[in-house]
This record gives sequence, structure tokens and C-alpha cells, in this order.
Amino acid sequence: PMTAEGRRVMPTLRPEMDSPSCTFTWKDSFQAQVIPVDQQNKEKSPLAVCMIVKDEEQTLPACLKCVLPIAGEFVICDTGSSDRTMEVARQILGEQAKIISHHRAEEWRANPAAFDFSEARNYALSQVESDWILSLDADETLEAESIPLLTNLLSRLPESISLILLD
Repeated sequence: PMTAEGRRVMPTLRPEMDSPSCTFTWKDSFQAQVIPVDQQNKEKSPLAVCMIVKDEEQTLPACLKCVLPIAGEFVICDTGSSDRTMEVARQILGEQAKIISHHRAEEWRANPAAFDFSEARNYALSQVESDWILSLDADETLEAESIPLLTNLLSRLPESISLILLD
């Protein structure tokens, strides 16, 4: 779904769950599949927001501000911005974030055809220390009503659940 400004909006969670170990149904027919894995005795860490960005100074503020209340960790990986993207991220997040430039950012800026999305995403994910990762694009925001529902969902999941996939 898109806002009037052209910003994508993540679907709103419905408060009811079909099953704590199967599928969650989201507003607008999105579904989240929960995959159980063996994670015994693993203490839950706060939710991390992980992003790869490039030239997102205009859209990044709305995205980051909507997840500030629920994320305990932020990893923002720049892939060659020529605008103020990293400065904007630092202004909003301050010391609570890992704001990093990918080591190939200059190469990718000079030769966009060489950009490797999976390398950038995997590098950013490797910097996360939290158990739960919310991966967002800079033009995505969460609806305000989804924030307490997402927090509640994560707190209710059994230890055997470690991955939620959105379709």
C-alpha cells in the first residue's frame, strides 16, 4: 500500500493470531509465516531495524521516526549516497545506531552496474546483534497502530520461533 505522498506503508497487523507457530494474517491480505527452529535457552534481544540506503535523505526521516519507539538497535548501511543520507540518519538516531558505509560504496557510486544488492544486505545483516530484525526500505513506514501489535507479537512468540516471513 502507498500513502498519498508515494511512501509505501507496511501492512497493519491484526491483533488475533491464527496460531503461534503457523501463519499470522495481516490487514490487506498480507500473511506472515512463522518458521519454528530450535533456539532453546536463547534470551530475546530488542528488535533491530536494518536498512541499506542510497540517496534517501528525503524519505529516511519518516521511516526512522516511525520505528524509534520499537527498535533497540539500528544498522544503517549506506551504499554510495551523494546526498545527506548518513548525516540525516545520525541526526535522528544519534549514538544508538550503527551508521556505516559499505566498503564498496565508492565503487558502486562510480559504476552502478556493479552494485550487488545481496552483498550489501548480507553485510548490513551481519552487523546486527539483536535476535529480531525488521528490514525496511527507506520509503517504507509502519502504521502507528501496528507498533504495539508488533511489539506484542514478538513478546508472545515461543522461543522456538525465530523467523517471520512476510509475503
